[in-house]
Amino acid sequence: MRAYRWEVRKLIAQRRTFIGLGAAVLIPVLFATGLALSPPDGQRRGRTPDAGDVLVLAYNTSGLLLPFIGLAFASLVLLPLLAALVAGDIVASEDTGATLKTVLTRSTSRTTLLVAKMGAAATYIVVLLLVYGVSATLIGTIAVGAKPVTLGGPMGAAFFGAPTFSETSMLLRIALALAAYAAPLLAVSAWGFLLSTVTRNSSASIVGMLVFSFVNQILRFIPNVPEAVGEWLLTDQFTAWQGALGATIDWSALGRSTGVSALYLVVPLLVSLWWFRRRDVLV
Repeated sequence: MRAYRWEVRKLIAQRRTFIGLGAAVLIPVLFATGLALSPPDGQRRGRTPDAGDVLVLAYNTSGLLLPFIGLAFASLVLLPLLAALVAGDIVASEDTGATLKTVLTRSTSRTTLLVAKMGAAATYIVVLLLVYGVSATLIGTIAVGAKPVTLGGPMGAAFFGAPTFSETSMLLRIALALAAYAAPLLAVSAWGFLLSTVTRNSSASIVGMLVFSFVNQILRFIPNVPEAVGEWLLTDQFTAWQGALGATIDWSALGRSTGVSALYLVVPLLVSLWWFRRRDVLV
């Protein structure tokens, strides 16, 4: 616990931590500004509509949809990028600053140190999503107002069953969606943590983590990839939060996403621990 507290203190002292948290506030501001300047008109211009279209069209009825709009359009790139700022740097920065061997001279084992770094990185990601969720909810409420939500029309029925939610129900579903999204975000961050441990290079780790995320997306959208294979890719897990918006919560989709994400999470963390315990920290 002492090592974990020390790692959290180091994160608090780093500028990139607050850059990430500040960007988490800025994302909903940008979406709210864009929707205010260019209100949705329902014209899809030949593009196949998706869940994001439903949410955008319903946004003018309630600002409580803003957190979901941000997830729909920022979940595969922007939020993983903010997570990568810490996950891809937290171990590599010790090598860059030549401080790792100094840290290990304390009465701290390699296993304890790496587990503490894992915990600190996970804490940052959870706080990142909490900051995003709170800011998006407040900004949407200020911009449009906190009102009941109806995802009606044929498009809404196709994706969510055209449900109507009260303000309290929406707040609970926002929390559930963010919790569901946290699972794949932690999973992809674990691969950034692995690269940070192995490559000893922050830039390579951050880019590598994003490349890993992009590869999952590319594989998912290749036409001949079987559906049974696509369901095991992280891309599907990044959209599983939509199960929180149905007329009834799709607990099976949320549970499956958590289970698949756990598989992607455990493997890189175990490899990171194995590698770190055997590497030469003096070079």
